[in-house]
Amino acid sequence: MNLKLDRQRMAYLWRRGGNWLTFLLCWVVSAAIIGAIESSAQNRELIEETAKAAEAQAMEEMLLEVKTEINDTEVRAHLDQLVTLMKNAEFSRVWGLAESRFDDHVEVLRMKMKLLRDEFTVVRAALPPGDREGRQVADRLVTLLTDNRTLAVFDQVAQHSLHLAEEATQERQVEEDWEHFSSWEIGGSLHYVSTIFTTIGYGATTPTTPGGKFLTILMVVTLIPFFLHCLCSSAADINTLIDSLLGVSSQYDDLEDLTAEDRASNSRARREARWKGAMILLGVVTAHLFLSSLYHLATTGWNYGDVLYYEFVNYSTIGFGDLVPQDEPSVAGAILKNLVVKIPAAILLMTVFLRILPAIS
Repeated sequence: MNLKLDRQRMAYLWRRGGNWLTFLLCWVVSAAIIGAIESSAQNRELIEETAKAAEAQAMEEMLLEVKTEINDTEVRAHLDQLVTLMKNAEFSRVWGLAESRFDDHVEVLRMKMKLLRDEFTVVRAALPPGDREGRQVADRLVTLLTDNRTLAVFDQVAQHSLHLAEEATQERQVEEDWEHFSSWEIGGSLHYVSTIFTTIGYGATTPTTPGGKFLTILMVVTLIPFFLHCLCSSAADINTLIDSLLGVSSQYDDLEDLTAEDRASNSRARREARWKGAMILLGVVTAHLFLSSLYHLATTGWNYGDVLYYEFVNYSTIGFGDLVPQDEPSVAGAILKNLVVKIPAAILLMTVFLRILPAIS
């Protein structure tokens, strides 16, 4: 007897919020796990390998584009050999081992100076004899370009430019890495998991490690059904409450001793309660949608047309990902937006659906 009472009490507590508390706990734990997986050293190595592969792929595509402009048969055959080499599975790894610094930059500069010297020699010869100032400038340039000290200056400038370019590349890489890894801080992870169980799936953040992808699959097959269970239980409770407020819940029992007239009256009361409740719910949905749009209008800087478009896309859980508020990947944004906007929206829509389901089935 006591065991039966305990089960009933557990079922009551589960129905009265225990399911939601358990679900929210699963949400937080899942976010922490996938954030740890995607921020691991393994993931950093995977990103670097992916970047190298993308660079090799870009080079291959560029060569294929140039191929259409080459008429020489031998040159085209040589290009085909390069493309075939780039398709080798080991090419990306070997390519990544190369450095961007060239040890023979002095010789390259020397050749450039010779070309410049020859060019200004031609310019000097082409100037009219009366252009004394122009010829003097050209003579001075040719003299300077012959001096090895000019080569040393150019070499220093080239090294400095190379150093600045490398620093800029490193800073850009750090920014790109931080942008990726910051998306797997706890706020970004909470946001990502919420896009799974709400089935919105913006696509702005996706896992790259095998562990992250496997966990995502696991969340799809567990959190989505769990979320739907919570939605259905809350929607059923809300519909019961609406029926009670409309004063027709007591007429919902089809007792065997009811007369035909009572049965007809009971059926009319059900239909009236169904549609009255649906109208109430649609009013609540409209109010919630309006308040949500005002919130996003104040926090995103979008125009109202974009905000309204985003609200309907978000409500329908389509989630194109073309518009995503910047505050959503933060801890406060992920929690606030889901508890105040997305989860209530899902509950309201499920409540409306369950309410009108008997009429459309």
